[in-house]
Amino acid sequence: MSAAATDVLARLPLGGAVEIVLLDGSAAAELGLQLDPGHSMERASATRHLAPLAIAPGRWLWLNADADETAGKLGASACVVDVEGKWTVFTCGGPRARRALATAVDIDRVLQARDCASLTLFDCPVVLARTDQEAFIVCVQSSYTTSFEAAYAVLGAQRNSKILGIFTRLWKRDGKPRYLAFQPRVWGYLERDLEHPALAPVARWFDANLPAEARAAAWAEYVE
Repeated sequence: MSAAATDVLARLPLGGAVEIVLLDGSAAAELGLQLDPGHSMERASATRHLAPLAIAPGRWLWLNADADETAGKLGASACVVDVEGKWTVFTCGGPRARRALATAVDIDRVLQARDCASLTLFDCPVVLARTDQEAFIVCVQSSYTTSFEAAYAVLGAQRNSKILGIFTRLWKRDGKPRYLAFQPRVWGYLERDLEHPALAPVARWFDANLPAEARAAAWAEYVE
């Protein structure tokens, strides 16, 4: 399972999740775990599990792993805790998602020499893992899920509103009408952001001041 390169923040269904704490080094060899935090083992061909994510020295988060099965493999050399309810996992990717995450963290610096990192994103404790150059998995502690989704939607609405204004300025002030063709697409992004309950007051403002016919439909003729 991997994160699709989509700008949409999407929840990833979990079939279990465990945290592994090493009690001695023999457990690392059993699962091929790297001892340095921030790295994940290569995905084994015989398992459907995502790679264990090293979130701290001697501690791993393993998504879609069964606690009893993992404990049976590691025995007394590790402590295995079922944490399926502790984490909510999202996938996102593409330029817009990357820019959104980059407003809160320097992705390239944090993930330069590692596959994942434990950090605070939008004031929420998360584990951020890169699955491709512009595709990510974000594991959010479940008690922060609502706040994280709201912050992501608010940030998206801010950015997309700003972009609409920039494109209009480039057309009106700078005489660059080619940017009009991008308006319907960006309006679509903004409409999606405004569907989040946290943005209900903003959505009502748009409804009162910019009716549907003045949004994406107003620019459709410029799309080639």
